[in-house]
Amino acid sequence: PFSTVPFARDPDFVDRPEIVAWVRDKCAGPGARAALVGLGGVGKSQIALQYAHSVRDASPQTFVFWVHASTRARFEEAYRDIADRLQLPGRSDPKANVLRLVSEWLREEANGRWVVVLDNVDDIETFHPSRKPQCNEAHADTQTPLATYLPQSRNGAILVTSRSKDAAVRLAGGYNRIKEVLAMDEDEGLQLLRNKLRDPPINESAVELLQALDYIPLAITQAAAYINRRARMTVAGYLIEFRRSNKKRESLLNWDAGELRRD
Repeated sequence: PFSTVPFARDPDFVDRPEIVAWVRDKCAGPGARAALVGLGGVGKSQIALQYAHSVRDASPQTFVFWVHASTRARFEEAYRDIADRLQLPGRSDPKANVLRLVSEWLREEANGRWVVVLDNVDDIETFHPSRKPQCNEAHADTQTPLATYLPQSRNGAILVTSRSKDAAVRLAGGYNRIKEVLAMDEDEGLQLLRNKLRDPPINESAVELLQALDYIPLAITQAAAYINRRARMTVAGYLIEFRRSNKKRESLLNWDAGELRRD
């Protein structure tokens, strides 16, 4: 068994024990489904990432498949990668329905335990289209709802991350199967800032910065990376720049530090 998780464990991850325990509990049973829902940047994917790595640590005989699910194309790309890694017969046939091949493999209990992380399922139409597909044989495979390829199997668990409560409920199977992920509290935010900064501050400016960033983990991470890249930049200095104008604030929040963040 192997893992297709494309990101290493985050060494600076701040544990959010209640949410992590909820994920473990909901994903433990046969055929389990669960979903983390919340605004972009609150850390849904990071929590899913920690869970995926913990599954591999605790149970090396379990397959862990990471599926980017923001669009049909990304979903298909992930399933093709899984088919290649599993060396599924027939996958190279130009007429092969690779989605079905992977789905059938997942459905077969003899293949062993597996966990699928569906990351960034923000558009329920991708999985449950509201319009019926046209009956065109040539395009039947591309019109089949993606939810068709997420089998219920006693051997498998599916964890969804989504900004859409509707998508989360539909894919997880009910409101009791979803967990809302909120921004961090002050202690968690300070811990993340300390973990990410080269020279961690313990002062009022740090709390002010967290407040300005609404305690959103992705924004905190980006701010820390920006500060680390500039030799004389401090938390207080960043705060001044951040408050200078809406345009400056937007450019700072969109600054890319090469972080492997999905949400």
